[in-house]
Amino acid sequence: MIIEEIGLIISAERELQAGLFRGNDSIDAYLSKLEKRAEFYLHYIEGRCVGFVAFYCNHQESQKAFITLVLVHPEVRGRKIATGLVAGVIALARERGFKFCELEVFKNNAIAIKLYRGLGFSICSTKESSYIMSRVID
Repeated sequence: MIIEEIGLIISAERELQAGLFRGNDSIDAYLSKLEKRAEFYLHYIEGRCVGFVAFYCNHQESQKAFITLVLVHPEVRGRKIATGLVAGVIALARERGFKFCELEVFKNNAIAIKLYRGLGFSICSTKESSYIMSRVID
């Protein structure tokens, strides 16, 4: 059930971006990968999943959680849902004893970069088209 709800949000994003979201990747293959390896933190409005974070909180040795995808349905953006989702993952990672949280964001995604900076993330490395951002979990 959760994977189907997440798939609907991903499909809406792909439509919004005219097919550019996840490029030529199959949504089903991507969802299968997430379902096997990631955990999810979800946001519901009136019984409908409208946003989620897919994350990994399984590197006990490095004490580093990794957020792989934050997505809010286009119909409900601007309501601070993404802020609450990321904050929820940070709180969960803190409860599990993790000391750091990282994520990757495209350089041209100014809205997401502003969101992550507001939550205490800073750029720690640069790739060709993206930044790796990190924060200490205190």
